[in-house]
Amino acid sequence: MDAVIHLINCADLPSNNINFMLDDMNCEVKSYSSEQAFLKYYVNTPKEHARECIILEVGESSAEAFYLIDELKRLKSIIPTIVITAYPSFETCRRAFKAGVLEFFKKPINSELLVNAIHDAFGQYEKSLNKYHTYQRLKDKFSKLSAREKEVMDMILDGNTSKEAAQKLSLSPRTVEVHRSNMYTKLRIKSLPQLVQEYDFYKNYSDSI
Repeated sequence: MDAVIHLINCADLPSNNINFMLDDMNCEVKSYSSEQAFLKYYVNTPKEHARECIILEVGESSAEAFYLIDELKRLKSIIPTIVITAYPSFETCRRAFKAGVLEFFKKPINSELLVNAIHDAFGQYEKSLNKYHTYQRLKDKFSKLSAREKEVMDMILDGNTSKEAAQKLSLSPRTVEVHRSNMYTKLRIKSLPQLVQEYDFYKNYSDSI
């Protein structure tokens, strides 16, 4: 199964209806009776699907729904969320989009618009998953550096020459060059611009979610 849709609180949007709308896709639909039920699944179940999204129905009281949205954001979830509600308001809509929700629909729902939103969610998830894999690859690479190699790297990233780094670290320029060469080898990089680009992505990844 290469795609999963999580239905939360969607009592009148059963999984067979979703499957019918997405009959051209190999898609699994999972239903949860509450936000807590989904959160328990999310925290305790190892998973990684090619495509994934959440359809969350927000009731008259939106506290539990926004608790889930905020908690998923805290957990660095990359699963896009589509909100549907029979109780739309400007404040609910504003808060949903501010929290990073992909789409917000008032019931009754236009099936075509919902299907388009699901396709958009899957596309966003794929992009986010690719970025996550890139981050994990870079995290693994940078973790291989020794403490001294990290110091030399920081000096280089701050714009210091090898001679300047040597003075600040109380090392010989030759020693700095050795550490720099070892660092480039471990990171499998060939140039300073590549180092800057990869380190910038690695350090700023969490803020981009």
